[in-house]
Amino acid sequence: MTQRDEWPDVSAVEVEAAAWIAQLDSGRCSVADEAALREWCASSDANRDALRRLGAIWSELDGLAALESPLATQPEQTAPAARLRLAPLWAACTAAAVLGLLGAIVWTGRIPGIGDVDPPVRIYATQIGELKTIELADGSITQLNTDTLLEIDYRADERRVRVVKGEALFDVTKDVERPFVVAASATTVRAVGTRFVVRLARDENVEIVVSEGLVELARAQSDGSGVAQPVAISRLRPRQVAHIASTAAVPVRIRTIDAGELARRLSWTTGMLEFRGEPLEQVIAEVGRYTSMKIEIRDPQLRALPVGGRFRVGETQALFDALENGFGATVVREGDVVIITSDNR
Repeated sequence: MTQRDEWPDVSAVEVEAAAWIAQLDSGRCSVADEAALREWCASSDANRDALRRLGAIWSELDGLAALESPLATQPEQTAPAARLRLAPLWAACTAAAVLGLLGAIVWTGRIPGIGDVDPPVRIYATQIGELKTIELADGSITQLNTDTLLEIDYRADERRVRVVKGEALFDVTKDVERPFVVAASATTVRAVGTRFVVRLARDENVEIVVSEGLVELARAQSDGSGVAQPVAISRLRPRQVAHIASTAAVPVRIRTIDAGELARRLSWTTGMLEFRGEPLEQVIAEVGRYTSMKIEIRDPQLRALPVGGRFRVGETQALFDALENGFGATVVREGDVVIITSDNR
């Protein structure tokens, strides 16, 4: 969840916990959202403790702990014991008896006993292999790629989004009074009305692809007092790609791509993956984002094999069939691991 430092008397973790509670009560909490909540709770003891503290507000209401919740009924093998201990609280969050409290959070922005806060941050997420399109409150559209988590925090003077993980396309409604700011790791992208993609890799590297309009790129840097402030880096134009490395001698690299390359990079937004001669190793890395299977290339000579074609998102078998029928490869499945080798091995 986003850091809230404008209310010094309110713990940022408590604000985040309240936002999660309101998200659960909204009735729009998907399975992916619930998984994201488990991940948030498992990330620190402070997060779990904040949920428990807020739960104390209503924990004495009769019968709440016995009520069922989608989160409380998940199979044990997908939720460690540390997370399952929160099940009674999550059950309480969905109870009709606490609608008054959560209504106060959503409609007045106040958490009883804690202080005044903005309306809760909205959480949107996709599972591995899932794509999702969401219309935001201002009419902007965001498309979430596989295994993505976003936090949407709209304020009076700014529309702020944080990419916690994954990749998303933003088609921004123009509003000169409220810039649209996307944060990913230490990088921020500022736009008014434009269309662009932000991808945050596991190594914290960030990639920005601009389809339409202009965006301003900035990166957090210390001002000498230990406080990080965004410092403008560059302005990106249509068909420009920026790669921002988390640690590198040259942290930002910008290049211009042609229309065909832009279409290939955006092909996932139409449910397709398009390749135009990329090495098999790169193709497998991209396809692997959409499946829980582990894919290994055992033959080093195959890693550089150029591959072209269009494949529907999630249909990895079509790629395996193409490799066997047209590229002289053998694909063997051992449990949840897929092994690619040459026919002559």
